[in-house]
Amino acid sequence: MSVVPVIDLSTFLDGSGAARREVAELTDRTCREIGFLFVTGHRVPQDLSERLYALSKDFFRREAVEKMHVAQPASDIIRGYIGQGKAALATTLGETTPPDLKETFSIGLEVPADAGPYY
Repeated sequence: MSVVPVIDLSTFLDGSGAARREVAELTDRTCREIGFLFVTGHRVPQDLSERLYALSKDFFRREAVEKMHVAQPASDIIRGYIGQGKAALATTLGETTPPDLKETFSIGLEVPADAGPYY
């Protein structure tokens, strides 16, 4: 594959049940087979995207000790900061490799304890 797939969410946001299902299935297939994609038609205002980008650059420029104030609280809670060398994606495939050279910050809603596995 020589291009990154583009998924247009406007069809999902404005379409019928069948159109929405088609976009959902395409997104699912793209994530499973390729692992990444571009999203258009999301309706996130450009100024908000630019502000978020500036804030994320500011966050990742900070010293590690400062970023650790918002560290991921537990491995099963997908929110917070994970420092460089603290994760290895290949372990999800049963492979042993050196840690990934990346750091992440994940955000999301607080999930109720009784929400079930597909909340």
